[in-house]
Amino acid sequence: MRDPNDPAFVRLNLNAALGQDPQQQQQQQLTGGYCRLNFFEEEFGFCSAEDLDTDLRFRALIMRDRGDIGVSSSRVLAMPAFASLISKEMVEEPKRETDVSRTRASDLQKMRMRYEAKMRYVREQVTEAFNAAKGYRTYEEVIDEAKAVVVDILSLLRPLFSRKRPLKPAREIVSRTPLLSLAMAPITLSVNIIDAIDLPSPNDSKQILKPFVEVTFQGNTLRTATMSGTNPDWNASLELPFRLRNATQKPETISDPLVLKVFNDRTYSRPAEGQQAADVGSVVVQEKHFLGSVSIPFSTVYINEKVQGRLQLRVPDLVTGYGGSGAGDGAARRRPRAPALRVFITLQPHLARPGLLQQAFDTVHEPARQWVRATKNTLSRLADEVAGVMRQMQSNPEAQVEEFLYHPRAFVVSMEVKEVFVSCYLSPTGLAPPPELFSRGQEVTDPQHKKLIIANYVSLVPFVSDASAFPGLIDIWNTCEEFMDYQAGDEEEHAVLLANYLLHLSQGTGTQIYLALGNAVPEGSTAYVVEVDGNDKYVWNPSLGLRFNAMGDRCPLISIDCLISAGGVYINKKPFEGVRVLNYGVTDQNYWLHIEKPNERTFECIQQPINYSGGPVGDSDIANIEYEIEITLRKAISEWRPRVPTLWYNAGSREIRDLLKYMEIYHYNPEASQLLAARENYNKQFASKIIVGYSMRVGYMSTDEILQEVRNTKLHEIGMYVDSSDAVPKVQFSCVVYLHKYPKGVLSIRLNLMALNRR
Repeated sequence: MRDPNDPAFVRLNLNAALGQDPQQQQQQQLTGGYCRLNFFEEEFGFCSAEDLDTDLRFRALIMRDRGDIGVSSSRVLAMPAFASLISKEMVEEPKRETDVSRTRASDLQKMRMRYEAKMRYVREQVTEAFNAAKGYRTYEEVIDEAKAVVVDILSLLRPLFSRKRPLKPAREIVSRTPLLSLAMAPITLSVNIIDAIDLPSPNDSKQILKPFVEVTFQGNTLRTATMSGTNPDWNASLELPFRLRNATQKPETISDPLVLKVFNDRTYSRPAEGQQAADVGSVVVQEKHFLGSVSIPFSTVYINEKVQGRLQLRVPDLVTGYGGSGAGDGAARRRPRAPALRVFITLQPHLARPGLLQQAFDTVHEPARQWVRATKNTLSRLADEVAGVMRQMQSNPEAQVEEFLYHPRAFVVSMEVKEVFVSCYLSPTGLAPPPELFSRGQEVTDPQHKKLIIANYVSLVPFVSDASAFPGLIDIWNTCEEFMDYQAGDEEEHAVLLANYLLHLSQGTGTQIYLALGNAVPEGSTAYVVEVDGNDKYVWNPSLGLRFNAMGDRCPLISIDCLISAGGVYINKKPFEGVRVLNYGVTDQNYWLHIEKPNERTFECIQQPINYSGGPVGDSDIANIEYEIEITLRKAISEWRPRVPTLWYNAGSREIRDLLKYMEIYHYNPEASQLLAARENYNKQFASKIIVGYSMRVGYMSTDEILQEVRNTKLHEIGMYVDSSDAVPKVQFSCVVYLHKYPKGVLSIRLNLMALNRR
């Protein structure tokens, strides 16, 4: 008698089952021939596999055992007892970070990827601290007390003695739309173009400048009417629609810029050819010649609620055919006043301004925690006093006080998500700039030229804003070494690096250098550098590398919240007086509150000397990058002209490249002999052929951003006509790219684009 459950007789059992039906044979093969009590297994099964997959707590236990749930994902110390207490975000599969070293990308792209990975880590830390702060409540949030009723007798008696029909309109409070109603109420971006001044004029005295402004936002484009002259008045109001990509998107995270472009509407007649010559004597040709542009992030308009004032246009370094008698004219190279556009931009209706994050992070000054808390209380009381004074001034209809953000700061958040006293970012002796900057072409000894050179160097570091990267509009401050290693930063990083460079150059000269936090046009809340040299006071825009007279009408800095030095912080008590408060000096206690930096070890400067050796780009890679950008531009311009063949003029590339090279080397001195010689050769080659040409310079950016900069000029639209007898257009194009490498791999990209008459 053989046991049917004995594994030794499995084959006999399979052979005996040949007479069974197919379903029984398949079931016996799956069980391996053993005797299974399947009905008992079903009785002991308390849930199915699908129930285990959908159970959040069971999934969280498995992920905890695998180590996928860490401190950054779990908000609790122990696992919750019920699945209802676990959110779906907690059990989401973690995103695996890509190995940057194995990614097929250039060194510059890998460097940017490492920066983005670092910022993602910092964003998680900030988000965790922000969520932890939600569990705490202040006394005002817990205890609801009725405020004491204050009766203002003067405000009640003023209407009795005022005129019945006042000459000035009364100030009304603008209602703000809450964020919850964005999906229901239509929002428009209102752009009022008032006027422009000092636009470049055509070289031909017979031509009249006919400028107009074109506004682009989220793919929608509107333009003003055409006016005449270099100082036109439009007074035009343009309404552009504003939309969110989805219902959950926040307005401060929108990255679409508002671009304002100024063109010259050139209209001329040319002789008709072919079959048109018998019918008409001439053909009217209309072209758009680019004069300048300015780009404003939407987050700037949203956070500041409006942008009002004169915006300096970003004009190409060389606009051939405008501004003088060509590339060799000194007036064209150095305009005394840059072109500017006066605008008023706002949202209709106004959106509720996002609040600032009030959570206090851990401080690196642990031994001086009491001093840190007392300093914050002092700043809070001063901010309340200034806000009360401004409300009182705004209630007076005779006073003209503009509303702006007042946010004096003495502590900022570092990359380690800890608060640092802001003076620790400035070194008493500054940081030494790379000596290679002052030995290009010829040795630079003029102190003013050195300042222009280092300001240009700092402005070439790519600008990456972190205003939309963190909840509550937190600004993360990098050290100068981190800023140069990642090759990315916003206004604060550019300003800190430029201030340290200027401090090093100003040693022993008596010049005072301050890091200024305040409000500017169009940036809003930003960081600038202030230079005080006796009675002369200048304001540096570190992101653009430009210097302005603090008392001039072109100064973009509207108000100053605080001035920061290596020894402490000077808080402005009267920010409504603007930059004029600089006339009184930081020693005047009626205008400034001095917070001196303590003499403790934790308050030492956190800046370290920058190692300028190496970089993400080698000398051998420069030619490859130049070739890649030039080929991409040529292909894109041909695609933008689908109905017209695009002809390329390749002669004279050496003269153009020499001009771009010396324009980059001697940007601080337009009268250099080598630059003048290169301009003369350029004019000899193209003076009789050129229609219009632009020489543009940008820092390192992606290829798509470079293509967008070129497309904004609308150079590809010139000559988009074909005679009936000749399928070849009368216009040829020229495109030359030049890259200049600075220490630490900082790149300057110069583009020369021209439209030429075909001979």
